[in-house]
Parts: sequence; C-alpha cells; structure tokens
Amino acid sequence: MYEERFKKFEFIRWHERSVDVLPSGGSKAKGIQAFIDHLNIPADQVYAFGTG
Repeated sequence: MYEERFKKFEFIRWHERSVDVLPSGGSKAKGIQAFIDHLNIPADQVYAFGTG
C-alpha cells in the first residue's frame, strides 16, 4: 500500500516487523560513501556496522 503512495522511496523488508526506507536508487552503502566523501575521510579509516 505505501509503495504505491511513496514512489520516491524503496522499502526493503528484512523482518516481518521491520523495513528499511531508502530513496529510490539509494542504498546504505551509497549513503555511507556520500558521507565520507563529504567529510573527506580516507576509506581505510571508515568502519560501518549494523544490527542485522
């Protein structure tokens, strides 16, 4: 139902009660990359983790 209403987003269900909401064409990896590019941090100094 919400996928029809919010076309600018992608909804990724990874659990029966949880869903990730991302901009269309986006991903966590792209968001992290944009953030480190903005801060000009070398990739070898970046760590990422999640709850999954």
